[in-house]
Order: sequence, then C-alpha cells, then structure tokens
Amino acid sequence: MSPFTLAALDRSPGELAAELAADLWATSTGAADAAARWLSRPALLRRLAEGLAGHVPATADRIAAGGPGAAALGAAVSLWTGLPFVAFPEGSDVPDRDWCTPELGELDRGDRVVVVALNGATARDLVPRLRADGAVIAAVAVVVAEEPGVAGVAVVAEEPGAMALVRRGPHGFVPA
Repeated sequence: MSPFTLAALDRSPGELAAELAADLWATSTGAADAAARWLSRPALLRRLAEGLAGHVPATADRIAAGGPGAAALGAAVSLWTGLPFVAFPEGSDVPDRDWCTPELGELDRGDRVVVVALNGATARDLVPRLRADGAVIAAVAVVVAEEPGVAGVAVVAEEPGAMALVRRGPHGFVPA
C-alpha cells in the first residue's frame, strides 16, 4: 500500500475537506487559472479525487466529468473508484463542438453516472444533457459550491445525491 493511501485511511471526511479548503485557497489567484493550478498539482488532484470518490454510490456505472479539466478530474476519480469515465469539455471553450460530445470515453444509454465537476454551474449544465442522452444521474459531486445566489449552487442543493467538498465564501474556502 502506498504512503498516500495509508495517510488517506487516517483522515476523516471533515479533515479532508479542511485540508482541501486550505489548499484551494492557497493556490487560487483567480478564477481563470484555478482549474489549471488545482488539477496540475498531483497531491491536490489526489485529494480532490479522494473527496469526490467518497460520494460515489456502489450502484454507479461510470464517472461523467465536465468542464475545465474534465479529463484530469475524471481520470483521477476513475482511478480512485475503479469506474470508467467519460469527459465532456465546457462548450464555450471548444469552438464548433457539441457540448455533450465526449472529449474522452463513452456513455451508454442507461448508465448510472456520477457527475463530477469543479463547480456547481458546470454540473448544472451537464446534468440535463446527460439525461437527454439516456444517462441516469446517480449522484453529483462538485469541488466548490458558490455562496447562495451564485449560478450553480442550486444543483448542489436540489439534485438528489448532490454534494460539494468545499464552499467558496467572501473570505475564502470552507468545508461544505
């Protein structure tokens, strides 16, 4: 067993969320580069995957990652859970591409998927498109939920099985 796996066994979900909140705050210099900063740091990506994987139900068939860094985030959660994944780029970032055309992986009609994304807004946009393609949403797990009133927070509050690892407030990130 690797050292990071042993360390993970000694942490409670609350401790993991507190570590993530501190790490995300320390590496955030602006929204535009958050995904690149968070997903390009192996230790941070590993903790994100661990936190998100903890909310994947046993009945799930596949991880569906969306938005910026979808391939990296989906692969990390896939490795942690052993489930296959499909990655969808954010539509506005990829000219002339259908938002729900997978960048990587495949989605079969009837798959029970867990939607993972960096934020609630991305998950909110991906969920109806996955349903339209015949997927069954087993859960939604996002890294950051914005404060109430910000686009995307509703998906975390209203979608069955939805959760966020941390919440962004006016003074930084706090465990959700």
